[in-house]
Amino acid sequence: MVTEVKPLDMELVRDTFHYADGCIYRISSGRKCSYVRPDGYGVVELHKKKYMIHRLVWVLHHGDYGTGYEVDHINGNKSDNRIENLRLVTHAGNMRNYHRKNKKNKYGKGISYNKKTKLYQVTLRYLGKYKYYGCSKDLNVAQKIAKEAHAKIQKELLTPVKTGV
Repeated sequence: MVTEVKPLDMELVRDTFHYADGCIYRISSGRKCSYVRPDGYGVVELHKKKYMIHRLVWVLHHGDYGTGYEVDHINGNKSDNRIENLRLVTHAGNMRNYHRKNKKNKYGKGISYNKKTKLYQVTLRYLGKYKYYGCSKDLNVAQKIAKEAHAKIQKELLTPVKTGV
């Protein structure tokens, strides 16, 4: 489910909030905005509308990012809203960085062991389709193949950070 991003009044945001050390504070009271939703995202209310804190941090530093982009937590920690942990990506790039807690693979992401061939296979999902990247008898070699494939996919999916307000 894609959440529609509410357009922001840049002047109002800058007049209402300031950023320090990964946190948003109200200028009028100096109080930290710290409400956390059940899904782990920090939220702040402004004129009866709720905004995610990581999006406000991005906007305060780089300006509005418009449609088609999302602000992503690089390390996957939704409460880590330091600007150096945020990047602007497409929705596909954001989903690529999605951290699943219970979906750990003992060989590594995208690596499976084929009992018939006795090979470790590297198959990754990219833009909704599975793509085969190679195989090896050695798990370390398969992990290297997977790492290189992940890097290639990340490079294609992640957009460069737009700067300038």
